[in-house]
Parts: sequence; C-alpha cells; structure tokens
Amino acid sequence: MRRGKGNGKQVKTGHTPNKNGKNVPVSAATPPATNDMIFAYRANFIDAEYEGLWDWHLTAEESRSLLQFLCAMHGKTWGTIKTETAGPKGAARSHWQDVSDLVKDAQNRLAEIGHGDLTQIYRFRLSRKERLWGTLNNGVFEMIWWDRKHAVLEGDK
Repeated sequence: MRRGKGNGKQVKTGHTPNKNGKNVPVSAATPPATNDMIFAYRANFIDAEYEGLWDWHLTAEESRSLLQFLCAMHGKTWGTIKTETAGPKGAARSHWQDVSDLVKDAQNRLAEIGHGDLTQIYRFRLSRKERLWGTLNNGVFEMIWWDRKHAVLEGDK
C-alpha cells in the first residue's frame, strides 16, 4: 500500500480513482454489453392513465398471455432474445421501432407522458396481434403499452 496524495488515506497499488473518486482495481471488468445481460423488466413506466387501443385494461386471457411471456423470458440473455423469430414469415420477435413509424396518437401520447424525446421504442411480438411496447435501458425492458390489436404501428390496423 501507498499513501494517497495529501488525504492521509491508504490507497492500494493497482487501483485508480473512478469519476466519483472511489478507488477501483485497474483490472475491474467493464460492464457487460446489453446482449450479454439477462432479461429484466420494470412496470414503473406503464401508461396506466391511457384509455384506448393500447391501454392496460387487460382481460384474464391477456393477463395470462403477458405473464406467460414474462416467464418465458426469464433467464434469457438479450443476445438470445434479439435473435428469436415469430410468425409464419420468421419476423423478429422483438426489435427497435422508429417513433416516427407509430400512429400519430401514439407519438402524441409519448410526448404527453414525458417520452417525447424518444426516437425509437422497443417492441415485443407476443402473438399475431399482441405487442408489448416500452424502452430498453441497460438491459431492463421498461413496459409502456399493451397493444392488443397491433394498433400502435402505422399501417397495422
């Protein structure tokens, strides 16, 4: 050990201060890339006040579908999830979607709920019609809308 500059604290050699002034080992691993992260989700951004085609007034069957989906994601990495396909054409089961592709009502609603700065939104395909929309931050999917009729995306009515 050596003495730190002017503060009287002991500093282990091979450690360097990070941006917060804390000493971390030089060999400390960098955070994993999103593809290596395990699926996680949050429900704190759900747009519960919205009334319409992509609201959260789920039927019992919709609730079952959503819970089955979340259970099926358990333990998967984002890298695996991003390669999964669905439907007869083998379309990607999940992907980023440009906000500009959404119906105007959805674009306006994003602005109303404080997400007007988003240029892309993440979506999961749960069935032929059902979609789950949200954001993806540091490997955590933050749910916003339950789209039972695939009505959020332009041209999908």
